[in-house]
Amino acid sequence: MGSQPFGAALWTTLETLHREIGNALQGLPADALNWQPAEGANSLYVLATHVAGAERYWLGEVVGGQSQRRDRDAEFRARGNSAEAPLQVLSDAGELSRQVLMDLRPEAWTETRMARGHEYTLGWCVLHAIEHAALHLGHMQLTRQLWEAQNAL
Repeated sequence: MGSQPFGAALWTTLETLHREIGNALQGLPADALNWQPAEGANSLYVLATHVAGAERYWLGEVVGGQSQRRDRDAEFRARGNSAEAPLQVLSDAGELSRQVLMDLRPEAWTETRMARGHEYTLGWCVLHAIEHAALHLGHMQLTRQLWEAQNAL
């Protein structure tokens, strides 16, 4: 059994965030998915794509040691006609994250890794990935509310 309860608790939190991101995208047309509430703001499509990319980086690559070949700039140019693609990318990231978190031993929490020119503990990386997803989920919920108010759905 080992560390499974530790990783399972972390995964449950991230899985809940993924489900809520899916809810923020559910049933919206392409114009809503790609809509930016203000100049320089991110669309729902971009935010979902970016959350997945960041999660794959911090959990898959930094914590899990699996190269992800991330193109962060492309995440912010993402556009599409349906929620299917960003939800699939998020699901794929989630599967990788689940695997990494289930394998994470509690004693590894204080191990360090280099990322973006700085040294971070694995615990910080995991918490950052969860915090990052939660932050952008809030952006997505507000963006959807603004779009719905503007378009009287």
